[in-house]
Amino acid sequence: MKQKFKSSLVALIWFWISILTLGILYLQNVGPKSVGDYEMHMYNTYALATGNISNKFDHHADQFKNAKSVVYGPESILTMNGGDPGYPDQRVMKPFTRDYQVDEQLKNNLIPSDLKGVHPVRSQYPSINWLFQAIGFKIGLKLHLSSYNIWQSARIANLIAFIIVISLSIIIIPQGKWLISLASSFPLTVFIAASISADSINISVATLFVSFVMSLREKSYSTSKINKKEIAALMLFVLLFFCLKVAYVPMLILILVIPNHFFNFKLKTICIGLAGILSMIYYLVWSKLNATVLLDIADLNQNIHYIKTHLIQTIFSLFSFSVNLLPMKLGMAQIDGESFLGPVTFAFILILFAIAFYANIDKFKILQKLNLKEKVIYGSPLIYAVIAYIGSIMITSASLLATWTTVYFRTDGPVQALSDVQGFQIRYILPLIPLLTIMYCLTDNKNK
Repeated sequence: MKQKFKSSLVALIWFWISILTLGILYLQNVGPKSVGDYEMHMYNTYALATGNISNKFDHHADQFKNAKSVVYGPESILTMNGGDPGYPDQRVMKPFTRDYQVDEQLKNNLIPSDLKGVHPVRSQYPSINWLFQAIGFKIGLKLHLSSYNIWQSARIANLIAFIIVISLSIIIIPQGKWLISLASSFPLTVFIAASISADSINISVATLFVSFVMSLREKSYSTSKINKKEIAALMLFVLLFFCLKVAYVPMLILILVIPNHFFNFKLKTICIGLAGILSMIYYLVWSKLNATVLLDIADLNQNIHYIKTHLIQTIFSLFSFSVNLLPMKLGMAQIDGESFLGPVTFAFILILFAIAFYANIDKFKILQKLNLKEKVIYGSPLIYAVIAYIGSIMITSASLLATWTTVYFRTDGPVQALSDVQGFQIRYILPLIPLLTIMYCLTDNKNK
């Protein structure tokens, strides 16, 4: 580990300087309640930190009878006054500029502490998504900080956890350290890490998983067999992916990148399959007991019924949306209020792709000398990465299609086509960026 740390030191220093500089600026110039889906992140953080949540759903919560749960507590902490759910350019791309919403959020400190509030809370993801934020929030409560600074404590804890996990990822990944360092220093990524958003832990865990899989592949060239601790770690990752955002579960296919002589296919199937089944059971039970959807968006039952009756068309539409997402984002000047943030992010991803491709160009040249079967075997890591990417985008899009996009026929509002998925945001791509490092896996035992 000491040698790995030394070889990672330059990439780590770049990451630490970049994220601490940007992170501190965001903490100072952007209020804690200015983040996408702010009410979900705030209320789930509060509920986990205090245990103050009602799981008794009101099945007549909105006009479509969607279920909801509520959280209750001091209004000075729970109020949304001054909050903003967007990611506008001036907030993310101009970290030196003080956001006008900060002063509005600071006024919440003046609300009497004995004034109580009740607010509906979405909980379509298990509470572990807000673990680090809740720890920071709890610390803020114990220190008797103001309501504003309690939320700042939650943000600081989230940022510290992100730095630790990404640092570990850079250390253990055998190649592509700079790729991880650069990707984790991107302004939108740092903005999320320095917020109360659950996207932070999803990005860091996905990055650590890719790094761990690549480290095991590297180890397979010098060691004959995987050990029990490493198998247990892989099974833990399976559980984490189901307990975080289930949309990124397709990334688990990268376990197949680990050579069979090191971790044989039968053992993979038994261990990972068992962990997957248990994790799926847990997620389904949790969803049945606790999951809710965004209220007042669409009639969920009618949407799902329409999707089921047009299932084949839906699958092809989602696949088309996933494949065309990159050129679509690059070609549009404004997407979901992101203005040029979306195109800038995808342009950054293309730059990282070019870096990874150029670093492995000699490995790609080998493909020209191979027949089709050999190309498939040699390039299998890339195939798995593409499947993981498209699979994750399709699951995310399917969720948005069902809960955010109105596809059933109605006379009192707009109706979208199955391919016109509403609400897709650029931040959903960030946990998938580490897949670019899989290019470094284009080396089999013989070539190694």
